[in-house]
Amino acid sequence: MEALSCGIPVILNSDKSGNHASEIIPASKEHYKIIPQNDKDALVKAIEDLKDVDREEIQKMTWEKHSLKSWKEHMRKCMEDTVDKFDKLKNKK
Repeated sequence: MEALSCGIPVILNSDKSGNHASEIIPASKEHYKIIPQNDKDALVKAIEDLKDVDREEIQKMTWEKHSLKSWKEHMRKCMEDTVDKFDKLKNKK
């Protein structure tokens, strides 16, 4: 998140399944590339693909996605969803 908040795109080295836990952090799929685990050629291609990305857009969108206001809203929704689940379980009994 630190790189993205400075407008720097990221390259994620995937796990064996081809995924990376940090895929949820960027505000857009245009702001990162995920490469197969330790694939040198894919790394070089990812660097090339990201060289012309709009760094100001990355920074702006990252700050918007991870702003205090956004986090508060996300936490509020998580708490509401949790309470709703407990209420539904309670009412089934």
